[in-house]
Amino acid sequence: GTPYTFGGDCTAPHSGIPARQCDCSSLLQQAYRAAGIAIPRTTREQVHAGTAVTDYRDLRPGDLLFIAGSRGSTARPGHVGMYLGQGLIVQAPHSGDVVKISRLDAWASQLAAVRRIVDS
Repeated sequence: GTPYTFGGDCTAPHSGIPARQCDCSSLLQQAYRAAGIAIPRTTREQVHAGTAVTDYRDLRPGDLLFIAGSRGSTARPGHVGMYLGQGLIVQAPHSGDVVKISRLDAWASQLAAVRRIVDS
């Protein structure tokens, strides 16, 4: 899998160069960039992008899901993943791990915010 590196920009994730590998927010920035959409670089900036989704039952693929994580709090989330649909998210979890698909139910009780970047 694609290795996680805190602060990595995700521009060459398999290069072996840590600064080019992915962290949670750069993974999502690059995913949106591939779709021609610019979003901010960091989790703390991304939590203000797009529009708020207040009813978590209304999640749509592409929504950004924020939790406190190990580097933040509910008020200042430190981790972000993207909802894929069917109860799944993609995330770059932490150092020593790789980009992976996880179950939303593992995050549901921790959600601090949800932002919709593309309103269809």
